[in-house]
Parts: sequence; structure tokens; C-alpha cells
Amino acid sequence: MEKGSKRVLIGILVGVGILIILILAIIFGFSYFFVSKYSPKFDANLTSNLEKTIVFVEYTFDYVDYGDGKSYTNTFWGSGVIFSNKNKKLSIYTNRHVVDCGYIGECSPQRLNETIKIMTYDKKKYVVSKILLPSNDIDLAILELENVNTSYPSTITSQIVNNDEKVIAVGYPAFSQNAIELSKATGVVTGFRDLLTRKGDSFEVIDSTVYTNFGSSGGGLFNEKGELIGITTWSNNYASYAIKMSSIVSTNFDSCENGYFENNVCTKYCQGILDKNKNCILPCESFYCNSTVYMATDTTCEDGMILGEDGLCYQPCGSKDKYCSGSFNSYCFNNKCVVCPQQTILYQDNHCY
Repeated sequence: MEKGSKRVLIGILVGVGILIILILAIIFGFSYFFVSKYSPKFDANLTSNLEKTIVFVEYTFDYVDYGDGKSYTNTFWGSGVIFSNKNKKLSIYTNRHVVDCGYIGECSPQRLNETIKIMTYDKKKYVVSKILLPSNDIDLAILELENVNTSYPSTITSQIVNNDEKVIAVGYPAFSQNAIELSKATGVVTGFRDLLTRKGDSFEVIDSTVYTNFGSSGGGLFNEKGELIGITTWSNNYASYAIKMSSIVSTNFDSCENGYFENNVCTKYCQGILDKNKNCILPCESFYCNSTVYMATDTTCEDGMILGEDGLCYQPCGSKDKYCSGSFNSYCFNNKCVVCPQQTILYQDNHCY
């Protein structure tokens, strides 16, 4: 190869090398910019203090399945943020879908019992004394605990949020079925959305690049000052959404003592049957209630029913003041009382089988 050709080849190789170096520099520079902008770092002391305001929430509920009439128990998990600690009383923000099975249709209208427990950063567990729910169906709840002797830190809140502001989300995403971990994720605010509840009430959420996993619901979204600016509520592959603090402080909350809200009506826990007016009716005893309305050991009978000598309500048979006795196999058929032998049932042909 001639010297001139060699020089040309060397020049080409050097040019290609320089071009590759420039391309790599641009790629790494862009990556650094992207990571530093959309995954900013927060002060270690600040994040440590924020972690102490986050609690793990465990919600257990018993309910009656109207399909088979059996009772079932289920448990939800999520996160919460301590926003007040005064006179041994803790107040915690969380999401309603974490502590109200009826809000997302995961239980029947008849609940038997509910228990909410929280675990603080020092691994202590407490039973929630009261739950307060919003009147406008926004996905929020307040948990209250009494007689808490430990002085847990509470977060400072702020209603001021700006686009491109650096933020950090802290919560307890589910690591596996039987394991949890306190998780932190950073990002920036990318926008805001105006949403409506099912009742038509408006509220605002924060869009951010923070990614929150399942179980982080009810956790906190904080700014660089460590101020709580929102409650993390939903997320997808592209963004995370937190209910803005300005919408939280403008919400009215109410409680239902010894019960739960069903269609925004305070309903008491019932071990029997709930009638159409949400009254708790005790189940019939020692006989089968073959009726279009609930029978009950209640001295007040519904319209059209007859109060029997045994204190039970019966369907009239033949006339408005006549009824069939409370025997297990006693039926009213063609306006006459028919008694079938034990372990048999009356069928429409007027025979017992």
C-alpha cells in the first residue's frame, strides 16, 4: 500500500474513533442528565426522618357472602402517613381503598367485624381506635389511635407544588405475599390533573415520575424540604399519581361508631340479617323461615305478618289472623296448614317427600 493511501486510511480510522467517542459522550451525558433530573438524590438524614412518619397498615374484615350465606375473612395491606401526634393521639392519612372493602366492592353490604392495625418504624403494632371517611367519596381516610405513649414524629404538610419539583415517595409496597419492605422512590412533578368523585366532587392529583408499587397506596409524596404534598394513590408504567394536599385539607371527614359506611349510611355491625332498612334482624331459631320477608325473634312484625304466641312473626295462612305453628315441617299450602313428617319436604303436588 502506498504511503498516501495509508495516511488516508489512518485519517478515516481516527475520524471514526472521534465520532464514536462523541456519540458515547452524548449518550452518557444524556443518561446522566435524565437520571439526575428524573431520579434525583435526597439527603440521607431527610429521608431517614421521613421514614419514621410512615406506617404499615393491615386491615382485616369479616363479611357475609350473599351468594352462599357463609361468612368470610379477608385482609388488605397498605401504607399511611402520621400527620399529627398530640396528647398521645396519633392521626394518620391513608387511602380509603386500603381500609374500606365496600369502597372497591370487595365485600358484601353486610359486614360482621373490621379491625385495622398499624405498625410503626420501630416495629410496634397498634390497633386503630377510629376511622374517619370523607363525605365526597374521595379515596382518602384518616386513622386515629388513642393512648400512644411513644412520641412518633409527624410530618409537616404543604399545599404548594410546582412543575419539575423534585419529590420522593415513601411507603410499604408488597415484596411478596408474606413479606414487606419500606421503599423510597424519587422523581419529579410532571403535571396536575383535575378529577371527579362518583358524586361529582372535584379534586386534584399530582403526576410524577415516581414509581410506586402495589402496597404503597396511602404512602406519602414529599418535596425536597420533607413536606408532605400528597398521598400516593395510583400508578402505572408511565407515572404515579398522588392526591394533592390542598384537596385533602378541604375534605370533610366523618366517623361511624361501631359500624361502617354503606352507600354513605352509617350501618351497624350485624350478626344476623340486615333488612331493607338496614335494621339488624336475628335469624330464626329451630325452624326454617319459608317466607318472602325475613322472619325474626323480634316483637315488631312487618306489615302483613302475624305475631305468634311464641313471640315470632309468621305469614298469615287462610286469613289475616291465622298462621301455621313454628314446627320445622309446618307449611301453609292452599291457605291450609300442612305438617310433613320429619326429614321430608312439602312439594307443589301437596305431598311430602
